[in-house]
This record gives sequence, C-alpha cells and structure tokens, in this order.
Amino acid sequence: MGKQQISIPLDIADVNVLSVEFRGGAYHIKLESSLEYAYCRQCGQRITALHEREDWVKVQHLPILDRAVFLYYRAKRYRCPDCQGGPTTTQRLSWHEPNSPHTVAYDRYLLRMLVNSTLEDVTHKACVSYDSMVGVVERCVATAVDWERYSDLNVLGLDEIALKKGQRDYVVIVSTRQKAARWRYWGYCATAAKRQFVLSWTAFPHGCEIRLRPRVVTCTTAIYKPAGPVYPRPAWSLTASMWPACIATRLMAYAKVK
Repeated sequence: MGKQQISIPLDIADVNVLSVEFRGGAYHIKLESSLEYAYCRQCGQRITALHEREDWVKVQHLPILDRAVFLYYRAKRYRCPDCQGGPTTTQRLSWHEPNSPHTVAYDRYLLRMLVNSTLEDVTHKACVSYDSMVGVVERCVATAVDWERYSDLNVLGLDEIALKKGQRDYVVIVSTRQKAARWRYWGYCATAAKRQFVLSWTAFPHGCEIRLRPRVVTCTTAIYKPAGPVYPRPAWSLTASMWPACIATRLMAYAKVK
C-alpha cells in the first residue's frame, strides 16, 4: 500500500511553485514570483521591463510536520526607462526581507517561541544559530515608537524585571492596552540603583503630549517602594497600592530603547 499524501497550503502570496523535493530530512521547494513589476528605487514609479533574474536565494520557512522547509527563488530585477542611466531595481517581496535567512512568517514563528524563553533556548528548540535569533529580534522588534499609530493609550502597564540575579540591573517594561483590547509593548527603560523610574512627556514628539495625555485612563505597576506624591492629573486612575516617589511627574521617552 502506497504512502498516504495530503496537501498543505504554502500560505505565501503571489508565487508559483516550480518543484518540491524531500531530501536530508527536509523539504526543498523552488518558487518564482508571479508579480511582473517592481517600483523604481529612484523615481518610485511602477516598472515592468525585466532586466534579469538574480542568483538563487535560499530561505527557511515554517516547518511541515516537524520537518524543516527551505524555499528557493530568484529575485527579479527591472529597469526603469525614464530615469537617467536606466537604473535597475530588485523586486521586493512581501514574504521575505532582503538579506534575511528566514521568511517573514518564520521570523514571527521564532519570535513567538521566545515567550517565556531566552534566545539560547530557542536556538536549541528550532535548531537555528544564535546570530539568526538576534537577527529575528532586530527585524521584528522596533527600536522606536511610531506615535502616529496611537489615538488612545487607555491602560499603561509598568513592570520591573531583573536582568541578572540579585538586587541590581533592573529595567522597566512599558506596555499599553488600547480600547480594542490589543496589547502593544513599547520597550524597556533602564532604572537607577534605587529602582527609580522617571516619567517625562517632554521627549514625546511635538503634539503627542496634548493628544495622548488625556487618553490615559489607568496606569498599573508592580513596583513596590515607599509611596510618594501621586500624579495629580485627573486623567490618571492609579491602581497600585504603593507607588515610588518617582512615578509622580510625567511620561518618559519610551522610544529610547537601548
């Protein structure tokens, strides 16, 4: 009796599958982009004059039945007939970032594996290198906040964690839960020796303080230190039982993530 087979969607848009091969305990799939255009890197217009196809690129995709999956494709280059010198532009694909060893979907998969784990843990779970995991974090975690995406802050969460064992090297994780019940993590801010966390609106882009400050409904924290003066503005409803004296002024520059 022959082996039973099933069909699994690749879930990658705008590609044609050229071949599928199973060897060395992994699936190797050759693809080609079905898009016949790119956008000129100089003038930005849509161009359709194919110049050449680049060398084969190998990227890792989501595993299938616990088997590694590798995709191969040749990026297309298009020439702009209007710009001086006829510059060429490589087609950008929504499912793969240039110079990344993974697809966008696989990057997000590895990022989810980091929940309650370290980079080193995931390297053993997914059989990827430590440098690859560092690249995942750099590609998927923004180092600055796009404040234009926020129309409300609703709930702010401040949680202190230790980078090392002991009573030193603390950072504060800053997050927000918006009205649509979506959590957004802005990053972390280093704290001082006495776990001081100074909040300041002044480093926000111009206009954000006026627009976003009234949108803060609740601020919660797990930092327990002798309480000091409480933030006096009515827009804040403080839910922690004890507050450090430093959480008494304004919101800090979350964009300055180190």
